[in-house]
Amino acid sequence: MHPTTDHGEFFRRLIVAIDGPAGSGKTTTARGVARELGLRHIDTGAMYRAVAWKVLETGTDPGDACRVAGIAETIEIAFSPGGSGAERITADGADVSEAVRSLEVTRHVSLVSSYPPVRRAMVRLQRRLVGKGGVVLEGRDIGSVVLPGAHVKIFLGASVEERANRRVRELEAKGISRTFEEIRADIERRDRFDSTREMSPLKVAVGAHVVDTTSLTIDQEVDRIVEISRQTATFLSARAAKDGGLNPHTRQRFFYAATCAWVRLLGKVLFGLRVIGREGPELAENYIYACNHRSSADPPIVAASIGREIHIMAKESLFRAPGLGRLIRYYNAIPTRRGTFDREAFRTAVEVLNGGRSLLIFPEGTRARRDRLAEAKPGVGYLALHTGVPVVPIYAHGTGRLKSALVRRHALIVAYGDPVRAANRDTAAPTAENCREFTRMVMAAIEALRDEVEGTRS
Repeated sequence: MHPTTDHGEFFRRLIVAIDGPAGSGKTTTARGVARELGLRHIDTGAMYRAVAWKVLETGTDPGDACRVAGIAETIEIAFSPGGSGAERITADGADVSEAVRSLEVTRHVSLVSSYPPVRRAMVRLQRRLVGKGGVVLEGRDIGSVVLPGAHVKIFLGASVEERANRRVRELEAKGISRTFEEIRADIERRDRFDSTREMSPLKVAVGAHVVDTTSLTIDQEVDRIVEISRQTATFLSARAAKDGGLNPHTRQRFFYAATCAWVRLLGKVLFGLRVIGREGPELAENYIYACNHRSSADPPIVAASIGREIHIMAKESLFRAPGLGRLIRYYNAIPTRRGTFDREAFRTAVEVLNGGRSLLIFPEGTRARRDRLAEAKPGVGYLALHTGVPVVPIYAHGTGRLKSALVRRHALIVAYGDPVRAANRDTAAPTAENCREFTRMVMAAIEALRDEVEGTRS
């Protein structure tokens, strides 16, 4: 990571995620925010609408999940600048900017978007479109699933009556006549469907800023989100390590730093270790580092790649081995009992974080034997919400196959993502449910890194 004093860099890299139910004004507001901040706009809802349009255009039954998934996996969707600040969207080369807003598409988009393979395909595409940031996205699950590391997370809300009235006015402007009662019934149906679906249901992301738009004009909505975005960029800029200055959070004891350098060199020479995703500015703050777990090699390899002295949660049995216990204590290991909530271990971890130091934790709790991520324990959410410390997601690839990495049959990669922050304390109270949900957001960020690494590794 590089030191910086460029305040504008944080605006150029800003990622703003705007979620909310149907009719809450997400698209119009997101366009306005993007225009005011000079960022790109990606209408993720239009991407699902494009899939629904393609399904109907090809005569595919929207209820045929397999065929719909096939369309989602192969469709080519692109955005380009349009007039009046509205982007144009193409699907397989056809301009569908107007077609995706038809009533027929609207009736079927919730069903089409509810299929897990469809959502996985669109989420992968959305993450690729974001690139290095400088973008405003809106949808149903951007802040909670697609981009938990978005710098600004917004949830737009409005009463059903207000949303129905907005939709009626929108249709009237297009010469389409529908009654208020019909529109309200459609919105209520979509709310129920979106909020209760099994995969990525509509919800307020933990730590998101909730903006009730019932009594606000579009300009007021835009102004409020722009204000939050600028405050966020200013906050991040203020935490940037200044050129030539020392970052107190990156200090390391001599032998600790020397050991990490040796492990990094060994990993690079013997196994071709690559560390990716740490190109952003260095911030003067401490972190919780959360990584997937595949091998006993994960702790030393990941810890050595971080570039600052950290504490690490380690299973209690390791401390009973002669000599090993003293050694790992020197490297800041915190003993913790498996299979239960170790109150003493977590009390120590909270003290570490509140003292400005960083912590490495493996949310899955134990090594997962399968390629997919295991279900995580809520400990990382507990620590983040009790201390307010951001969580940096990490995906370690290839640590379970070091022999193959030795002969370069498999890659050894440690990938870093953007910190997951609970910026708004009003929606980030450390309740049991919020701890579980924040942990799910962290795991979604790790899953995004896995998809990126798996899709691009050589």
